[in-house]
Amino acid sequence: MGPALGALVELRRRRPLLPDEVVAECELLDVASSSDTALERAEALLRRPQLSKDVEARALAVVGSQHFRMSRIDDGKASFYRAKRLASESRDNVVAATVQVAFLGSLASWAGPDAATPEIVEARNLVTAAGRSNLTIRFRLILAEIEMKSGALARGQVHINVAEGLLSRFGNLALEAECVLKRAAGALLLSDLSTAKQLSLEALRLGCDCGSTSLEVVARTNLAHILLSLGDAEVAKRELDSALEKCRSEGGAELGILDGIALYELEFGSNQSADRAMSRASQLSDNLEGGYSYYGLWHLHTRVKWLLATNRPDEAIAVALDALPRVERMAEETLDAGVDAH
Repeated sequence: MGPALGALVELRRRRPLLPDEVVAECELLDVASSSDTALERAEALLRRPQLSKDVEARALAVVGSQHFRMSRIDDGKASFYRAKRLASESRDNVVAATVQVAFLGSLASWAGPDAATPEIVEARNLVTAAGRSNLTIRFRLILAEIEMKSGALARGQVHINVAEGLLSRFGNLALEAECVLKRAAGALLLSDLSTAKQLSLEALRLGCDCGSTSLEVVARTNLAHILLSLGDAEVAKRELDSALEKCRSEGGAELGILDGIALYELEFGSNQSADRAMSRASQLSDNLEGGYSYYGLWHLHTRVKWLLATNRPDEAIAVALDALPRVERMAEETLDAGVDAH
């Protein structure tokens, strides 16, 4: 991705980019960058008059993806639904598949497996019609994520194996990094911490090699959580600090990092440092869908641990009981939204 972005940057210096060049740049930034640049440029492109439907659909998909990354789920869905309609009207199989796979991946990563599942059949049909190796690999990796988050580790591994087989023939560093990240997640869920650590280190190397700050942040955060489980607290804290420095602020990714820092302080820091870290994470979580975003609900688990550790069992029980019905409703609401949109 680095050379491709570099070529577009150089071209931008010489002349204004054409719409299809701008949207290609936005798509690369969406995967590689951990800043608002992709969103800003995609929104600026959408203000241009007389865009073709395929370019508009791709730009809207970038906007949707960026909203999801910032846990603005409703805004993200609205952008993707518009993108899907325009992609269908463009009658371009590759654009339609690209938009749908991006939507499926955003749902799986930022809204959860129950939200993503209703979109699988449409994504499979469009990916098959498009016939592009990169879309097939990405689709399989998303399926692996959905299966593993749903507890079906063996089925998730099957999808990873298929993706690895395709990557052996159609090289792609960014997708290879994603594939290794998925395999590391599977190892962690199986409590194979040593393998998870080695795979996370490999994913970190690949993310850096392909020039993706976004993948690097994910790899460092995951590695830090594994190191915490292994008791390597100081190295874990350094990885969390590095990830936080590179991560865009005010989004779900930052919440995951702050949650990790809170866990570190809870186990290895002082009561005062744990309180500060928890306050910072909780404040961000409250700003993301009122504290009940997908990752906000995971953060509540850490909050319950903190309340119990600080001898506040009644508050811990209240937080847990309040979260349970919201977890159940999340799946129901996303299913209803999918029905309404179609």
